[in-house]
Amino acid sequence: MHELSIAQSVIRSVLEEMERRRLSSVKKIHLRIGPWSGVMADAVQFNFTVLCVDTPLRDVRLIIEEPPPQGQCTQCSHTFPIQAMSLVCPQCGCESVRLQGGDELEIAFLETGE
Repeated sequence: MHELSIAQSVIRSVLEEMERRRLSSVKKIHLRIGPWSGVMADAVQFNFTVLCVDTPLRDVRLIIEEPPPQGQCTQCSHTFPIQAMSLVCPQCGCESVRLQGGDELEIAFLETGE
């Protein structure tokens, strides 16, 4: 049910932003949900759709981006998407990799008709 509260928070945040910026409508909401965030994107999508029925956001399209986690080699600084659980730099073979991202949970941006 964690995803229900996330959908509620997204709706509340977008409505507040619409009021703050005096926007009459929003066409799309772009979310970023990383695979290591512990959040199920499909469940957020479902809850958002159900909760928006009687709100000014009822016609808004929710777009969820699921960015892959990245690794950065501490030896050669090469940045690469992490595939599976291999933490070896594909460029130099170093096993010392710094994790970057994968735990995102944020409203990336809004698209308006204005």
